[in-house]
Formats: sequence, structure tokens, C-alpha cells
Amino acid sequence: MPVSPTLPTDQGNDGVWGPIVNTAISDVATFANGLETAIAGKAPTSHAHSAADVTSGTLAVARGGTGGTTAATARAALAV
Repeated sequence: MPVSPTLPTDQGNDGVWGPIVNTAISDVATFANGLETAIAGKAPTSHAHSAADVTSGTLAVARGGTGGTTAATARAALAV
């Protein structure tokens, strides 16, 4: 939710401190709004994929695959 950076005159904007406070509020609002935008584009910290999602490439032995694209390279990677 975007932050609105203003201090209304009925809440302390006396013409002296008001502009200073409004500048500080504006700086904080700019940072907060930018941070919110940056966070909105991030992936969740945890997610999962089905093995069916793997449609190409070679799955390493460390990840449960054979480490090879042929029977011979798979046997070599698995040391069998």
C-alpha cells in the first residue's frame, strides 16, 4: 500500500517545521514504496517442482539422476 508523504496544516505544518517534516516523510515514503515494489517481484523463499516439469537436460547424480544422457555415460557417472 503506497505511503502518502504529506503533513496536513492542521497536524503541525506551521510553515517552518512542516516542510522539513514533509521532506523526511517524503524520503521515507519513497523508500517504502520502492521497497514494496522490489519485494512484490520476488519469488517465494520456498517452492517445489514436480519431476514431470523436468523435460530436458541431464539430472545430476547428486540430484537423484543418472548424470548421463546415454546408458554408457550413466553407468560411468554411477560407477557401475
